[in-house]
Amino acid sequence: MSAEFRKLCAADLAEFKALRLYALATSPESFGSNYAREAAYSDDKFVHLMQADEARFILGGFKQGNLVAMMGIMKLDQISAQIWGVFARPEIRGQGIAKSLLKRIIATAHENSKTKYIRLGVTPRSPAAIGLYEKMGFERYEVEAGNDTDCGAIECEILMKISL
Repeated sequence: MSAEFRKLCAADLAEFKALRLYALATSPESFGSNYAREAAYSDDKFVHLMQADEARFILGGFKQGNLVAMMGIMKLDQISAQIWGVFARPEIRGQGIAKSLLKRIIATAHENSKTKYIRLGVTPRSPAAIGLYEKMGFERYEVEAGNDTDCGAIECEILMKISL
């Protein structure tokens, strides 16, 4: 069965909150936040995270009506945007859903003629994600090592960008 894609809205609160907390609990190295912090968020805070406007939105991937993947994008300034909060449930990885989300995010950013590039950060512990980003045209431009210069710490992040 194929996936459906759309911007998340307040009606998706329960599914978004559940998927976001699951992502933070199972893949903490992939996020700039943590489970304890966001588990304490009010529903209003989660609704605020999902609110779409011209500067930001979260795109969801749905299978059989259930949210199984998500990817956010936000404008940083007039010419750049950042992808954030990328997660796909383990059981649907490798089915092309994340690739479809990424294509749709890039296309939407490209529609805004002022956006010149999109950047993202990814943990080196996610080789499949890195491979997908590279296949889609993203290039590495920096490694942020945080407190650990050998890039073995949670803080380590590979920074990538694509020009539109």
